[in-house]
Amino acid sequence: MLIARYRYRGRESYGVLDGERLHRIEGDIFGVHRVLDESVALADATLLAPVPRPGKILAAAVNYQSHVPAGKAVRKQPEAPSEPQLFLKPSSSIVGPGDAIVLPADARRVDAEGELVAVIGRTCRRVGPGEALDCVFG
Repeated sequence: MLIARYRYRGRESYGVLDGERLHRIEGDIFGVHRVLDESVALADATLLAPVPRPGKILAAAVNYQSHVPAGKAVRKQPEAPSEPQLFLKPSSSIVGPGDAIVLPADARRVDAEGELVAVIGRTCRRVGPGEALDCVFG
């Protein structure tokens, strides 16, 4: 099931994407909700960032060979760090499809990257590999 956050006629909603239509969701997308028969054409809606204000944005560093500091790469293939190098990003870094990306005036290095996102749908802590996907909303 593909869920999108969208704006249509001034109202923000979540909906299930079914082909070229968004069927509005009523209730808590992370809890009890239902998909309504009410729908809008995807072409008539404006897609928004998946969540308006995420609680935390956790990112992993050194994902590309070009990001490995000089002298650290001994092979042409990138090496994954032995431990994930994680850092937090501000919630203001979330933008929707087609939104402007505003860079700070004093930014020295900006890299164009594709991002993979997992939205965690429930509170979890010290979850083992066998249970991890149970916590992922999408």
